[in-house]
Amino acid sequence: DTGLDLDHEDLQNNIWQNPGEICGNGEDDDDNGYVDDCHGYNHADGTGTDLLGDGSHGSHCAGTISADSNNGVGVAGVAGGDGTPGSGASLMISVGFGSTFTGGFAEALVYGADNGAQISSNSWGYTSPDVCEQAVIDAIDYYNDEGGIVVFAAGNDDSEACYYPGCYDGVVGVAALDDNGARAYFSNYGGTVDISAPGHPVLSTVIMGEGSVDSNYDSYSGTSMACPHVAGVLALGLSLQTTASRNELLDCAYSTATNIDALNPGYVGKLGAGRIDAFAFLDCLGTRAPTLTPVPSALPTPEPSPGPTTTLAPTVLCVCDQTLEVGVFTDNWPGETTWKVTLDEDAPINCVDGSAGGPYTETSTLHTHAITVCTGQRYLFEIFDSYGDGICCGENGDGYYYLQLNGVEIKRGGDYGPGDSHDFVVPSTRAPTVVPTATPAPTATLAPTPPTPTCGTLDMGNLRRLADEGQVGTEIRFKLAAGTSAARAATVAAAVDCSSAKRVFRKAGIHEDKHVAAGLDRWYKVKCSGASNETWSKLDAFLAKGDASHDGVEFVEPALVVKMSPWEPNDPHFSLQSHYSSIGLENAWELTKGDPSVVVQVIDSGLDLAHEDLQNN
Repeated sequence: DTGLDLDHEDLQNNIWQNPGEICGNGEDDDDNGYVDDCHGYNHADGTGTDLLGDGSHGSHCAGTISADSNNGVGVAGVAGGDGTPGSGASLMISVGFGSTFTGGFAEALVYGADNGAQISSNSWGYTSPDVCEQAVIDAIDYYNDEGGIVVFAAGNDDSEACYYPGCYDGVVGVAALDDNGARAYFSNYGGTVDISAPGHPVLSTVIMGEGSVDSNYDSYSGTSMACPHVAGVLALGLSLQTTASRNELLDCAYSTATNIDALNPGYVGKLGAGRIDAFAFLDCLGTRAPTLTPVPSALPTPEPSPGPTTTLAPTVLCVCDQTLEVGVFTDNWPGETTWKVTLDEDAPINCVDGSAGGPYTETSTLHTHAITVCTGQRYLFEIFDSYGDGICCGENGDGYYYLQLNGVEIKRGGDYGPGDSHDFVVPSTRAPTVVPTATPAPTATLAPTPPTPTCGTLDMGNLRRLADEGQVGTEIRFKLAAGTSAARAATVAAAVDCSSAKRVFRKAGIHEDKHVAAGLDRWYKVKCSGASNETWSKLDAFLAKGDASHDGVEFVEPALVVKMSPWEPNDPHFSLQSHYSSIGLENAWELTKGDPSVVVQVIDSGLDLAHEDLQNN
């Protein structure tokens, strides 16, 4: 979501603490792939220390789940405890709507599953029906396979259409009701809704000083507000029966929901199992599992083992017969540039370690370094600029660096600020010195468009329409086929013609073996410019290229623009009216949206009475 106000007076007792992380020391102490993730991570802006993103939406949803209850302050959370520190459900913070960027939703889901979150509450979705991102679907499947439950807002489009991810059958899709049990007029509905909960209106915590109730609380409406009700009730279930399975929790939630058909005669069977009933749900769990005894602490669930049980090498002996070339074309300040290549610490002791280079003395000069590397081993390349401005561009000149593995480029960069890095595994067989054909991979290619198991074949016509409306993001993602060398990602990125390739799901340290087994390590992304139409054009051009460009690629897709799920108008151009946010209009609409008894005279050039958008008022 948008993160959480850690200074809020009513969000002090139940914030998740990563037991393996030392806060603020700039290190990944628990080897999970994230630095300083003491209370979660800002996946949008790439930091563990700034967990408050764009606005109060996340604080509001978090407060519904686990605001400090019985503390004499503010509101009570659904699973907020008894007023003593740590007595409620723990809130792990994952920021997708950052203060600078929006993104990282797939990575956030995997982070939660890896780091002990049993329930994931997601009050966001896509702006158009019948479109989704396979990387997000894969992340949801991974979460489910780890035994967790992913809860999503159904969306606020007053529609029966399928709005992902809320309509995906791997999540709990939540519709919104008013306090009486009637469908909120904005809520999506239909066969993909699993259950309903209150969402119109809901009072909860907001950023301190930004609320309309005691400055620190406010009422919002939306399926965004219904979703955390369900997440909170599920948390109560795990608090009562700490060993209850995913299926037991969902079976009890659905089978005990209150039937609301009589209150919604036009939506019979379209609001899921009905309105969630917390008491009946807990009673069901107690009946089904009478012998279960709560353990002292349920959150977070410990991992089955503290780390990988195998090494990355196929045998204890290293075969070191492959060549990594590091090329550095220096900028106008060559003395600022250094780099190093480091062998993974878990490699067998007889493997060849990496190397290092720089600083340099000559400007605008290409320096090449050949390094012997070992089959099957993981290496980390890091390049540093002591001044912090990289080696490209502007006053720096046109500096760049590249990595070539057996003659095939796997990484290139230059505009990287204080530093850049790239980790890679040397393939089990030497790559040819020409563009690889990924022999171990399936022979299917993407032409004319790539298949995806859930999100369907790419509809480039529909994507073009979305791009014209600004609903396509700036990334293109692709997944390499099983058995394809990671080095292939650089060649695919070059064919897409945006940035260099970067993993969608970062190297996850102690969790990496699970990621490899699930195929998450085969997802890559490239960043295009800031224009939706350019992303579409680059993708369209890539799909039109010959089969050689597509070899070894299982899926390809553009990133889609996502939105939070409080109520907003369903007007197609509303997303372009960003000026409204600057005056707090969305929050104002929670109080009133206008009234025909108020007459506004417009003294101007007149009005087109036939305009399609000027008919009601």
